[in-house]
Amino acid sequence: MFLPQTHEHLEPVTVTALLRLPLTLYSSFVLDAYRQNMFLLVFLLFGIVVGATGVTPCKTPDGLNGDCKLANECEPLLKRLSRRPLASSDILYLKNSTCGFVGASPKACCPFGSSTNNKTGPIEPDSFDFAAATSNLLPTTDECGLYNPYRTFGREHPDLYEFPWMVLLEYNISESQRGFYCGGALISTRYVLTAANCIEVAKKRKWSVVSVRLGEYDIDTDPDCVDYGFGEECADKSIDREVEKVVVHENYKLPGHHDDIALVRLKKEVEFSDFVQPLCLPMTTQELTRSYVGKKLFVAGWTITGIKGPPKIKLKDQILVRNSSECSVKLTGIATVTENQLCASGEEGQMWCKGNGGSALMAIGTDKIRKITRWYAIGVSSFGMAGSCTLEVYTRVSKYVEWVVAHLEP
Repeated sequence: MFLPQTHEHLEPVTVTALLRLPLTLYSSFVLDAYRQNMFLLVFLLFGIVVGATGVTPCKTPDGLNGDCKLANECEPLLKRLSRRPLASSDILYLKNSTCGFVGASPKACCPFGSSTNNKTGPIEPDSFDFAAATSNLLPTTDECGLYNPYRTFGREHPDLYEFPWMVLLEYNISESQRGFYCGGALISTRYVLTAANCIEVAKKRKWSVVSVRLGEYDIDTDPDCVDYGFGEECADKSIDREVEKVVVHENYKLPGHHDDIALVRLKKEVEFSDFVQPLCLPMTTQELTRSYVGKKLFVAGWTITGIKGPPKIKLKDQILVRNSSECSVKLTGIATVTENQLCASGEEGQMWCKGNGGSALMAIGTDKIRKITRWYAIGVSSFGMAGSCTLEVYTRVSKYVEWVVAHLEP
C-alpha cells in the first residue's frame, strides 16, 4: 500500500540547545571547527574576545608556537589533509589544531615560519576539501553522490541507475496494514536522512517506521526492468532493511516547521551497489555557504499530490530556489522561511509535486581541487502550501551537518 503525502504545519520554536554538544569524540576537522566556534561564543559571554582576522598566538598539538590562521593557509596542515587515507593520528592532530572559525572556514594553529604552498598556488577557501577529514562514519567523496552524465535520460523519468540513494520509509499502520508514507536519502551504510515530521506525524497517528526500501524504481515490479531501445536492462532486486531506531532533532515540535530533520538508523548495514549508494552531505566551504537562490535543483520521488494518486515509478524534476522573503510573503499565516530553510517552486503554474516528504533536494557540485563531480543533499522536504504543488520549503542540510555527524553511531 502506498499512502499519499500530506503536510502538517509546524510552529516556530526557539533553538535552546545550540551549545549542547555530545561527549562523543568527533573525528572531523570541519565539524570540530564548528564545535570550537561554539566554545568561542561561550568565551565571548565572559568577555574574552578573539579577533577573527588578526593573528592570534597559539600552541600546535606538538607544542610549537604558532599563529591561529585559516586552515587553508597552513602548508603543514594541507600536507596532512592530502594524505589518503588519513591515519587516526592525523585526524587527532587536525582536531587538536582547531583554534577558531571564520564564517564557514575553520582556523588552525599553524607553526611560525610556515606559509601557504606557493608551488601549487593558494587554495581558494570556496574549494577547500574537508571531506577527507570528516567523520569516519560517513562515506568519502569516492563513495557518495556518484555522478554519471551518460546515465541521465529524459526530464521526467530517471534512469534505473539515477538517484540510488533514494529510499522509501515503510510504516506499520495497524496490526494488518503497512504502507509507504515518506521518503529519505541514504547517507551511509547505516543511516537515512529524512524529515522529523515523517516521524512525529506518524507517532501522532499511532504509526511507526518499521523498515526502509532501498534500490526501488517501480513499486509493482521486482526486479525492475526498462527497455531503452537497445535491449532490456534490469536492476537488482530492491532491499528492505528493518529500522533499529530513529533520531529526531531535539528542537522539533509539532505543530511547527523548524529543525525539521531526522535520522533513521538501520539494523544492518547495506552493501553499496549500482542501485544502492549514499548521497554526499555538503562538507566543502563552497557547499556549506552557497545560497542557491536562482538556481535549479533536483527533486525525485514516487508521489504526485492530487494527480490520480501516487505513481508507482520513480519520477524526477528540476525546481527553482526562490528568495526566502518572497516565499515568506506567499506563506503568510503559515510560516516564515528562515536561513535554516530553502524555498523552491516549479515554473509559473507548473504542478511539480514529485518527491515524498523527507526526500532530498539535490544539487550537482564539483570539487575544484580533486576535479570530481558529485551529488549533494541540499535540502530535506519539509512542508508546502496546503492543497498546492507550487511551493515547497526544505530544511537546509548545510545548517545541520554538525547535528547529523554528532548523532551517528558505529
